[in-house]
Amino acid sequence: MKKIVFTYCLLFYASLLIAYGQAPIKIGKEEKVGITTAHPYSTAAPGVVFEKEFYSEGSGYVKIHFEDFDLALGDFLQISSPNTKKFVNYVGQGHRAFDTEKSARSSFWSQSIFDEHVVVRLYSTGPSKNYGFSIDKVAYGFSNRDIGLTQFSICGVDDKEQIACYEGTEMYNKQRPYAV
Repeated sequence: MKKIVFTYCLLFYASLLIAYGQAPIKIGKEEKVGITTAHPYSTAAPGVVFEKEFYSEGSGYVKIHFEDFDLALGDFLQISSPNTKKFVNYVGQGHRAFDTEKSARSSFWSQSIFDEHVVVRLYSTGPSKNYGFSIDKVAYGFSNRDIGLTQFSICGVDDKEQIACYEGTEMYNKQRPYAV
């Protein structure tokens, strides 16, 4: 959660720099790739029918750009981090599993996985005539150290502090909720 909040803060900071005429901070690198599934992608046997690893040492996150995404009903693509065990699944025509928004997308960027290493796996339930997908770009985010930023904390020198900073004090105990 901290990394997500930090990323949004970093993007907000970059937009302020642009608005005030300063050069934006470059937060990552994008690489062109040409990776694709077989078309159609599925075989008779269910299970993993495609697997590809992406790695950039010291990277803060990895994002994958998909083209022509089309999976059969019941099949899904999973992008996961072997280190953090975080993952995101995509189904159908490029929407995340369990999203209420089911509109088709011909190309899209995946959700960021905050790690230097991700694995993309396509799971199939059996024979299919669906296209599969193509990966045309991969983005690797720079680490905070590479960007030249330090971690920020509200419990610091700006005189604003979260109540958690006072845990164990009378002030902390007074803020606790109660029912009337």
